[in-house]
Amino acid sequence: MTVAVFFDVDDTLLDNYAAFKETLFALSSLASLSEEQMQKLYKNFRFYSELIYKQYYETRFINNINARWQWVTKDLNMASDPLFLEELDDLYHKNQQKQKLSQGYIDLFSFLEKNKVYFGVLTNGLEKTQANKIKQLNLLNYMTPERIFISESLNDAKPNFSCFEKVEQALPKIIDSWIYVGDSFTNDIEPLLNSRWLPVWLNRFNEKVMQDGYIEVKENKEAVMTLRKLIHSENF
Repeated sequence: MTVAVFFDVDDTLLDNYAAFKETLFALSSLASLSEEQMQKLYKNFRFYSELIYKQYYETRFINNINARWQWVTKDLNMASDPLFLEELDDLYHKNQQKQKLSQGYIDLFSFLEKNKVYFGVLTNGLEKTQANKIKQLNLLNYMTPERIFISESLNDAKPNFSCFEKVEQALPKIIDSWIYVGDSFTNDIEPLLNSRWLPVWLNRFNEKVMQDGYIEVKENKEAVMTLRKLIHSENF
């Protein structure tokens, strides 16, 4: 059996939630927010971030990148003048750029390499933006550029299954088992149900869905352990 494992970037390999929390905690009035409150705010932030990218994918135009912060400030009953939203977004990106690839994933990549498993990245987003994140995480130290796929470069985007098919077509035909690890049920998991890909859902926020056909993990350490077991067993 020849296996390929692909990973999402945002909220999977790159911890955007940590950057989001650090951004809001920088505002003294929000320092007492609970984890539950923070997660709720972040879910909304991520939802609107995905809507903005969907708008760009369909129109090649972004109307207002800071609209996602407008919804966050609305939930917090805070003023949302354009300058403040811009400052929030700038601070978020600075905090995002401080995030590193976890040692668990670094060790996993070494394990996959030793076990002759093809592995790479499939991520939604703008080519330049995602390329910067890939550079930030030093992913090219572990995988070749030919195994890194960015939706804008593919002229496609998740949740379209054609996105995954394009990855298949770009890699050796000897691969007969495919695994994908991602955090978004809608974008990363649902399109792979009833396909030859095995989706591994990194469900960090304990979301509830009424479907099956995937493996669920709660955190990165569990994702790493699960992948190691899958590769060892080849029973998937």
